[in-house]
Amino acid sequence: NPMGARENSIRGYKENMPGYPLENESRGIYHKFNYGNVEVFALDLRAQKSKALEAFRFDEAGGKWVFDPPEGHSIIGRDNAIGEGESQLTWFLNSLKNSTAHWKFIMSSVPFNIGQSKAVNTAMFLQNVPITIEGAPEGSTAIGAAFELADGWSGFPDDSEEILSFIDENNIENVIVLSGDSHNAAIDDGTNAGLPE
Repeated sequence: NPMGARENSIRGYKENMPGYPLENESRGIYHKFNYGNVEVFALDLRAQKSKALEAFRFDEAGGKWVFDPPEGHSIIGRDNAIGEGESQLTWFLNSLKNSTAHWKFIMSSVPFNIGQSKAVNTAMFLQNVPITIEGAPEGSTAIGAAFELADGWSGFPDDSEEILSFIDENNIENVIVLSGDSHNAAIDDGTNAGLPE
């Protein structure tokens, strides 16, 4: 991004979008709010996100792409991400643990569904097979589908696994994900997604 683009985006958001105070704007546009017995955690999954394609490397010996996210590969932002103070991940986990609300909603701009990792693995297995998907350029192969899916939580398994483990270890109940991706319209009771979505 050009110099100042990130800061200008945050300033533009604050000046033009009515909303709740940001938790740590040096780290992104995220916040939480309560409404009755509900607490909503609005996450920023772009400002501190690692590049999705960094999860892939080309194996010269095998002549294929390998899905191998490096350590610290994050969609939510860990301590090594841009900004100062508490990371978004740490803020989110602490806020979730300390929430006294009966229902906890996670607002996610991309699908959380960890079951999509199976689709990534299938696309990796079939990576050179031509595919036909509406809107995809002619001659597309399955590796393109893997690259696309890896832009959501399924491309950042350490983050989703850490969040799910944290929820389980701390006996946090009634957590539901609200995903706002118009390319994926689905409902899951948690069987595939990891959390109801």
